[in-house]
Amino acid sequence: MAPKSQKGFTILELMIAISVFTVAIVLMTIGIIAIGRYYQQGATKAKLLTASREIQSEFTQAIQYSGISVDPQEQSGFQVDGSGTDYSYSCLGNIRFRWQLDVPNNFFVDNISNSSCEDNKSADFTISDPLPNGTVVTQFDIDGNNPYTLTTRFVIGDQQLFVNSNYSQQCQNDILGSEFCSVVSLSSTVARKVTD
Repeated sequence: MAPKSQKGFTILELMIAISVFTVAIVLMTIGIIAIGRYYQQGATKAKLLTASREIQSEFTQAIQYSGISVDPQEQSGFQVDGSGTDYSYSCLGNIRFRWQLDVPNNFFVDNISNSSCEDNKSADFTISDPLPNGTVVTQFDIDGNNPYTLTTRFVIGDQQLFVNSNYSQQCQNDILGSEFCSVVSLSSTVARKVTD
């Protein structure tokens, strides 16, 4: 009896199949990583936008409904318990906005219900940090005298991700890898409804 000839894949055919499968897996992995990156970027920008809107809302409510003194003019030199860190600050009724420009994680909203605006003892006010970790304040301006306008600009991302490595510029368009930056600028104008 003559042996049957056996049919199967050659080594070359197997190598081609493995190469095609490997390329497909690599492309799918790159796609999944890109989708994850864009999701993280969108989620971070959404958090930044939500926090910025909440700050604008606190400003609006403080202006409209505080029947006590409103002194929105920016002042400087505020330090918490002699920390050596000088903050710019502005007081609206029982709320003090405190910040440092171009320094990550240095924006605070203080409830000063039992103390004066200039009081720097941490026991006399409650501190909240409403912005996502890594946020930088590049603008926080209050203008006017009824109506008042608050203009804010918050950014997130490493400094080298911005044009000319400057937080005051826009994000670069040609950033590769997992790095990203986001910019949120808002402005609100509000008049007082309650007076002294």
